[in-house]
Amino acid sequence: MDHELEPRRTELINRVTQAFADNGLALEKFEVFVTQLQAAGNGAELETLAASLPQPRQNPFREIICNRGSLRMTGPWLTSLAWHIEGVSSNIRLDLRDYEDVQDLELVLDLDLISCNCRLILPFGWNFEGQFTSQVSSNVKNKVPRAFMGGSNTVIVTGSLVSCNFKVKYR
Repeated sequence: MDHELEPRRTELINRVTQAFADNGLALEKFEVFVTQLQAAGNGAELETLAASLPQPRQNPFREIICNRGSLRMTGPWLTSLAWHIEGVSSNIRLDLRDYEDVQDLELVLDLDLISCNCRLILPFGWNFEGQFTSQVSSNVKNKVPRAFMGGSNTVIVTGSLVSCNFKVKYR
């Protein structure tokens, strides 16, 4: 193996690994790509393989799927400012109180929930915008405190709710 090829080979293997981690590549294809990349003997072979590899994901959303379970996001859990959360028959709690001192944050939560109870807990002074594309037999409550004053942080919630209870609380 030519050692000059190793940085490029490693870069391409990392790209395939990321595609697999993002659920954009089946395990069988992942294994084939890695085997082919490891076996490539020259730069031309690597570049031919590179042209057939999946492109990096353009979707900025981090994804979570919770089916018939419980999802509790508390503490410093924000690793992205855009989340896609899917749930069926689940209890979901998204607690943002650890970000009370953060300024000028805009967080997007794209939800696809069916038969779920979802509670969004925001620090006092945060803004909530519910921009649901679909609400079927769902109850959405935004318990805004009496002395609420709009701050610089906003949580935008989009997506669809089917037979769900969705509550926003401020603490």
